[in-house]
Amino acid sequence: MPTMAEKSNDEAVRTVLGSAGAQFLSSARILISSFEKFPASYKYMEPQAYEELVGLDWKKGNSVYWEETLGRAHLAAATSIIRSFKWLSGMCSSYSDALFLPFCASFRGLIESAADGYDGLGNVAALLAHNRAMIKAALELTAENPSSAKELEDQLIHFSHARKLSKGEEAPEIHQAKQVAQYVRGLESKGMPGLYECYSLLCQYTHPAAHSVAHLVAPKEDGTFVLIPSLDKELIKIFVEEYSEMIYLLMMFSFNPGALVLKVLLHLPVTEYQSQGVKKINFDGIPAWKKFAHIMQVEE
Repeated sequence: MPTMAEKSNDEAVRTVLGSAGAQFLSSARILISSFEKFPASYKYMEPQAYEELVGLDWKKGNSVYWEETLGRAHLAAATSIIRSFKWLSGMCSSYSDALFLPFCASFRGLIESAADGYDGLGNVAALLAHNRAMIKAALELTAENPSSAKELEDQLIHFSHARKLSKGEEAPEIHQAKQVAQYVRGLESKGMPGLYECYSLLCQYTHPAAHSVAHLVAPKEDGTFVLIPSLDKELIKIFVEEYSEMIYLLMMFSFNPGALVLKVLLHLPVTEYQSQGVKKINFDGIPAWKKFAHIMQVEE
């Protein structure tokens, strides 16, 4: 029999994320459990040592290059899913605890996480699937020519290392984060009209701005205002009702790109980055996987 806490959490998920939310969270939990049970390790060769290896044996050097690149892809996919899962959980917990401002902060965080994740991962599964034969040959030391993917490598490094650089800090250009608006606008252009407007509204609540004050008072007919600090659940429900479709799409963009990368990695010969939990996920609702499976000539 479910406990009171479990019932409360189920109600929060249904209210905040809708019927599809439970499936997204369940799939994410399966993957996170797999990450915890079999944690991946990432190792990167020093540039000088790598150049020396390439000079001595380009096939071994090429194998190292692709193993590191797949490691970056796995790291981006896993952390993108975990990060968005925690923001979604924060939205649900905020509803359970009747905390409107933390709900807004978590919703805002979800938008940023989904936008950043899509920017870093939106095309990665497709690139890996299309180049599976080449990558597999490089890893197995049977390639006839060296290969690389500089744009993919830079994209994944940007995902994991991008930040606001300090004045005078020496760092590669790809470590410089874009403006948040660029990430959000980029995701908005993929079929999410109004996303930036929603994001801007959430910022008004999470910043010390008028919205963060005004939601705590209510006007009366005589022109006076009454302090009402306990309408949080009602305010969250209003937000959820208005942005229910957007929340669904954000869950999709938060989960699918990373899950597809993990699914493709199952078909590349680097055991370290084959997260077994992804085998338990149903990909029937993700049409792109059928396409990638066909390209790689593997079972769906």
